[in-house]
Amino acid sequence: MYRTARGDLEVLIAHPGGPLWERRDSGAWSIPKGIVEDGEDPMGAARREFTEEIGTDPGEPLTELGSVKQKSGKTVHVWAVKGDFDPADLDSHILEIEYPWRSGRFVRFPEIDRVLWASPEVARKKLNSAQAAFVERLEAHLELGH
Repeated sequence: MYRTARGDLEVLIAHPGGPLWERRDSGAWSIPKGIVEDGEDPMGAARREFTEEIGTDPGEPLTELGSVKQKSGKTVHVWAVKGDFDPADLDSHILEIEYPWRSGRFVRFPEIDRVLWASPEVARKKLNSAQAAFVERLEAHLELGH
């Protein structure tokens, strides 16, 4: 999701919840994303994952920004949508994992613990390094007047 605030571009980025991410900042943030289920089209998956992670439907129209392959080997497909969202309205679904691993202790936490409207410069620093390309693609798309 992106918006223009006082004429300046801002993008909505998400910080993953849970004990593995709580102290990480630069390079730890992400574009809301997830797994494409069997039989699901990638754009439908993007819409579903945004809704699950953020707590609201992203709206229309979606603009395809392509894909990147992260260092983990995961390929991420992204669509942009112009909109506005109050970070205080974040309502991410809850995950439950065993932590520490093999401890028999389970912890529950929101998949996304906070979101931030960020300038393109800040977003590039905070996002997973491969995902920073989407900010550049969005800027190029907007500069072309689409």
